[in-house]
Amino acid sequence: MLQATNKKKGSWILFVILFFVNIGFKEVIRFLEVNDFLLEGIFVLTFISLMIFFISNTYQLKNILWLVVLFYFFLLFMSFQNLDILKVEYGLQKVFLGLFVPVLCIIVFNRYEWDDKSVLKYLIISVSIISIIGILYKLKGGFFDRSVSFGLLGSIPFGWVNGMAFLSLVLVREKSFKQIVLSLFFLTMIIWTGSKGPLLGVVLVCLIFWNRVLGKKVSTKIIVFSIVCIAFFILLIYSDDIRSVRMIIDFLADPEEYSEGVGKGSVGTRQEYIATSWKLFLENPIFGVGFGGWQSNFTDHKYPHNVSMEMLAETGFVGFVFFLYLLFKLKYKKIIAYVGLYGMMTLLFSGDFSYFRYAFFPLLLAYVSNDNTKL
Repeated sequence: MLQATNKKKGSWILFVILFFVNIGFKEVIRFLEVNDFLLEGIFVLTFISLMIFFISNTYQLKNILWLVVLFYFFLLFMSFQNLDILKVEYGLQKVFLGLFVPVLCIIVFNRYEWDDKSVLKYLIISVSIISIIGILYKLKGGFFDRSVSFGLLGSIPFGWVNGMAFLSLVLVREKSFKQIVLSLFFLTMIIWTGSKGPLLGVVLVCLIFWNRVLGKKVSTKIIVFSIVCIAFFILLIYSDDIRSVRMIIDFLADPEEYSEGVGKGSVGTRQEYIATSWKLFLENPIFGVGFGGWQSNFTDHKYPHNVSMEMLAETGFVGFVFFLYLLFKLKYKKIIAYVGLYGMMTLLFSGDFSYFRYAFFPLLLAYVSNDNTKL
């Protein structure tokens, strides 16, 4: 019994460490970039990683692993379609962070026995630590100053992970009062960031799985519905003071005016990025402009803030279909998979392919799970 307890403790500690590694490995890349070791480091880590993949391969990962490795090599090849060494390095960064890091984390974590309920719990613990660090950091650096980072993460990734924790709680059919209160905390964290993407993604997922959000018990349905109504009216009343809510309402009221006015710096710019991506795809429909090559059209930005348009523009029809096929081969019947789908939704509003690790990690967790417990 003691040995089982120790394994369980080790399991959640390992998950927290791997979760931090998955979202924070970009800092290692930045270190390599500063010291000009990036290109060499990527190649060394690539070959080592592939050896680890095959040596540590498990039954659950066998089928998806081959597909990931093929996609990995395809994106490496597409990175070298760029003539500029900086664009090559940027492409290698994205494929390394977006694919290798989450797969390696899953291989390590999969050595432990776990169930879906435990993984959701570990995810909530991990995000709680990040949120507490963020609150303490912001108290010192500027609590409502969005330009100040939220501790370990910027405002948008901070909103992403809190959205993941929020959904891990509200999508469970049988909710305790403690879970409802904790979910409100994570929702507050999302709103606090002032980022529209994480909030919009949460709203969309909750609408899709509305029956899950309301829960099974009549008492839970009444409590959740009452809280939603109260929160809705509070957000409407104070919408002028809440950045993300105000911007979403303004955009829904008049998309064109918002995009050309207040939202020109975010929504308007993203519309321009998407239009450029589509143009690049039409000019290079088969293989795109090269993985990491989108930035050739802009001097101030590297990616279009939409992972689908990024794949279309940089890898063409072939890469986009490869990407969709990889997603299609995963499993989507668990809450942790819904969390991964939320991650994919947020990548339609912000981030580049390197941030695919935020979505790919929970999707892989769902794939390797043999737990059929219905939550």
